[in-house]
Amino acid sequence: MEILNRVVNVKNRGVGEVGYTLPDTGVRRTWTPGEIKKSIAVAELEQVTYVPGGLKLMQKYLVINDQEVCEYLGLETEPEYFYGEEEVRTLLSHGTLDQLLDCLDFAPTGVIDLIKKIAVETKLNDVRKREAIKEKIGFDVSAAILNVEYANSQETEGTATTRTRRAKPVGDSDTKEEATGRRSKPVETPKYTRAK
Repeated sequence: MEILNRVVNVKNRGVGEVGYTLPDTGVRRTWTPGEIKKSIAVAELEQVTYVPGGLKLMQKYLVINDQEVCEYLGLETEPEYFYGEEEVRTLLSHGTLDQLLDCLDFAPTGVIDLIKKIAVETKLNDVRKREAIKEKIGFDVSAAILNVEYANSQETEGTATTRTRRAKPVGDSDTKEEATGRRSKPVETPKYTRAK
């Protein structure tokens, strides 16, 4: 068949590393998130469909931007199959709620992962879209954004080097209290007294 002689580009649209191994030919391919492998033979991709989980891998995480090849391989290609990062950003920022709901219903797992990632990165501003994502796939965008902000604030606090005293050290005179920025006079103890 003529289609088997074609070569196509295959992209990992997911947020994790994916790959396959063909035992008959020894071909092993892995993709990092967002990576595109160029000039992969359709004959090789056909062999992937015979490997357990291969068809599911191509359906959910990899994207082949050739409708005819997708049909030949038996991939279900709703319009959302071809969504990449740019389309997801547009959907979240300018798309309607119904378009998002359709995407959540028909998109493969890799696109759903992109929706979650980009919704948090961009701090999705539409509360109705946040609720739709939570209801449809169980991912709480609001909580994820708060977690990221909290983690970032902890990193910032951990690097702060300025310290201020909350109270005057034991045994210091009242005149030093104002100079140190203390808010209260420290407790006097018999074990520790400072020389005056």
